[in-house]
Amino acid sequence: GDRHAADGVPVSRLRLNRFALTPRITLALGNYVEIYQLAAQVEDPAVLAAYAAKGNSAAAPVSLVNRSSTYDHYDPHAGVQYRVTPTLSVRANAGSSITQPYPALVAGFGSISIPNAANPNYTVAIPNFNLKPETTVAYDVGFDQRFAGDNVLALDAYHLNVHNVFLSQTQAIPAVPNVPGVIPGVTQYLQTNFVNGPEQRSYGLEVAMYKSPPVGLGYYTSLTLNRTFYAQLPLSLYSGNTSPGNVNYNINDVQIFGNPFVKGYGQVFFNTPKGVSVEFGADWEGQDNATFGRPYIITDTSVRVPLGSRRAHLQLSIQNLTNYNPGTALGRTLAAQGNIEPGVYLSKGALLYAGPGASTSTPLQALPPRTARLLLDFAL
Repeated sequence: GDRHAADGVPVSRLRLNRFALTPRITLALGNYVEIYQLAAQVEDPAVLAAYAAKGNSAAAPVSLVNRSSTYDHYDPHAGVQYRVTPTLSVRANAGSSITQPYPALVAGFGSISIPNAANPNYTVAIPNFNLKPETTVAYDVGFDQRFAGDNVLALDAYHLNVHNVFLSQTQAIPAVPNVPGVIPGVTQYLQTNFVNGPEQRSYGLEVAMYKSPPVGLGYYTSLTLNRTFYAQLPLSLYSGNTSPGNVNYNINDVQIFGNPFVKGYGQVFFNTPKGVSVEFGADWEGQDNATFGRPYIITDTSVRVPLGSRRAHLQLSIQNLTNYNPGTALGRTLAAQGNIEPGVYLSKGALLYAGPGASTSTPLQALPPRTARLLLDFAL
């Protein structure tokens, strides 16, 4: 099976085996046992508790202790394909996997974000050693239909369940005195960490049309409809969010912020008889995308050239070809200029949405700038 160290590097892997049951039916099976081992250093809870009992946990000296934990999970994979006609095939797949937290979420010291012009909040981020890996269970059904001229239509419906989902948990803390660099009008003093929530669900539909000739002009287009939301979040999750000015953005059955309902991608490419390939693509992200701003299109291009006997290739690729950025040429986040993110707070045992006066305006996130990469690869 797969064995992961704390940094998530697989130590070993089993392949997915394919079996032709009949000339029309192909079965694919795989078995994975994933083992996540965490060896970390964290601040000594006993020292922190002792100073907290004296009313000043911030004065606790740095004292680290070693902690370790192991998490294992069995992840079977299965798929079946049935070729209805020479030009039509239908398929279904199911499987599971784990996603381990990256080290900063579970180990080391907390970090502090000092207020500045781009972010008016003072935020303390605390690692959570008890954070468990996420477990994803995925299902997919679809078909491929080939038309004249080798044009292919592919349609997929999918459903993902993420158990022990990572949730960013933020709550207000008392004002911190004598903070260096604090500007007038600090919005909030906050503490944030990650916890495991019950479940995140995603389902959607992806349709693609493509043509991939070894020589000549080809294309690829896709459109994805996606619904992603949290489910079964308990009221205890909101115990630290009890006022309109101190809200929680994790909400049951609401589209998770930064996940667009609709997105698409288009690409055209040309392959020459001598193995040269030229490509141009455009990615469209719909409303409620990861920038927390309006929909946008970002372009890319690449040229791949064989060298010598074609065992080596030189490739130049450029991402964000037009150097597009939403609303700023500064290449950084702009405070409170993004979409309004819905937030809730706990009042008398019920969740209430924060009103227009609550601090729910999000920062407008910057996109990566134009990036060029030169790659030389060899086939042994």
